[in-house]
Amino acid sequence: MWQRINAYRQSKGYPAYKTNPELTSFVNRVMQKGTPEYNVAGYGNGTIQNTDTLGQFLPKLKALGMDSARSMTDLDAFAYGNLKQWFLDLKAKDPKKVADEIFNVYTKQEDGIDLRTLEGHKDKYAYAALKVKYNGEGDYIDHCLELNFTVVGSYSPEWIKAWEAAK
Repeated sequence: MWQRINAYRQSKGYPAYKTNPELTSFVNRVMQKGTPEYNVAGYGNGTIQNTDTLGQFLPKLKALGMDSARSMTDLDAFAYGNLKQWFLDLKAKDPKKVADEIFNVYTKQEDGIDLRTLEGHKDKYAYAALKVKYNGEGDYIDHCLELNFTVVGSYSPEWIKAWEAAK
């Protein structure tokens, strides 16, 4: 799915997202119930764009001048009763096919990832992190995918320098 997101972003004329260890750690913790990140950004589905809220978990990126952010969380994606469930075969064995199906659903459904999230607010110098995991807790009807996609960016000189040096 990461490759699909970057291909989409590049099709819009932006460079591929770069990864950042602080951002990756944040996204992993958003998916862990009981963590401060989960309690702020993960509990309940939706998108947070407040750089001050996200900045408390990303102090190094905030110090570099982070001035745009989107963190999208969907904790019941493809769950029983969720419209998205009809677009994905959770038992499929081909990870590429499943990733393609997930990407397609989120870019075609009205309540999916806002395409501005995939584009990164049109920031040329953007980092992103993605976490998708299967939640098999509870009864079958409770099984679902959980997803967080977070993008941060800036045009500050410090940010650009760090972004250009990143892999």
